[in-house]
Amino acid sequence: DQWDWEALALERDPGRYFPASPLYQPFSALFDAATDEALRLIKAMTNHAVEAWRQLHRLQPGRGTPVPIAIAFPWGEQTFWGGVREYLWSRGLWAPKPLASAYLALDRWALDQMTRGTDTDALIERIVAGNDSIAALGTALNVAQTRPAVSAVSEALISHQRLWRADIERCAQEFSIKTSSQIGFHREDQRDSALAVDALNTLDIRAEDLRSIATRHVLQNDAAAAMRARKTIQGFADAPDFEFEELRDQPGAREYANEQARTFAAWGSLEHYRLVDLPDQPDRKAIVMVNPIIDEPLVRTRLEEGQQHLRTFGLFHWAQKSFESGALHESMTADQAMDTA
Repeated sequence: DQWDWEALALERDPGRYFPASPLYQPFSALFDAATDEALRLIKAMTNHAVEAWRQLHRLQPGRGTPVPIAIAFPWGEQTFWGGVREYLWSRGLWAPKPLASAYLALDRWALDQMTRGTDTDALIERIVAGNDSIAALGTALNVAQTRPAVSAVSEALISHQRLWRADIERCAQEFSIKTSSQIGFHREDQRDSALAVDALNTLDIRAEDLRSIATRHVLQNDAAAAMRARKTIQGFADAPDFEFEELRDQPGAREYANEQARTFAAWGSLEHYRLVDLPDQPDRKAIVMVNPIIDEPLVRTRLEEGQQHLRTFGLFHWAQKSFESGALHESMTADQAMDTA
């Protein structure tokens, strides 16, 4: 039943770990005093949940047959399970309650390690090796965004379009994540947890997505490595990604997957990049990517639908904040709210 899907054979007392926080025990203490054990525990919990998730799909065929993804890292090829929803475990969403807190603790520790100067690639290997969930790749990308660099590890992270879709959607949802992740923090003794979650939500890297890393690889100085990255990305167009086997036989799903594959593949072609002037900085220029697929009628319609959804959510957020404060929130004037409505 739905409880099985939410608990994934991990939960006995879901209230103990709700709302998710990086400060809950034993995760916080283990990262402070026994990091290797903390990483072992999170991987064991994750892999247990992944196995339960796979078993549930076999028990309820109507849910679909999951398609894993394989990524070749310098330390070896790994197989990961999950899609866009499971990717958000890394942000403390949709996971069994204790696992959500575990991933927030992992994220907090990993980003702290970056401020201490830890080697990015070595840190990503510690996080990813032995973990069967796509969520581990979400944490890895957070680390990679913190100190952007071109390496064999970051090249591996941009090699599968499932991650492109998952991270782009994660980035688009960050505004709502910031709000929803605070739901449930209403007691004074939860203040520290609420502030810790807010600190993770407001990091600059939340506004970035995998495409910024991909651009560095496409435009890097190493000609051979740049060509390798371009071919990998351009190859997306010939191999659309499906989270479930059954979607391959559904016309609508096939069309959507093909459209996304072509959208991502365009980032691998130099002809789509432009050098433009910066109005307020005449001595500098910026590189922008102009994706030709956005001029297609069906794509433009879908983009407009997405923009309308974002505007509607922005109106809801404005109204909520206005009610909470007893005054119109500064993010929008009354006239702007009426125009949006």
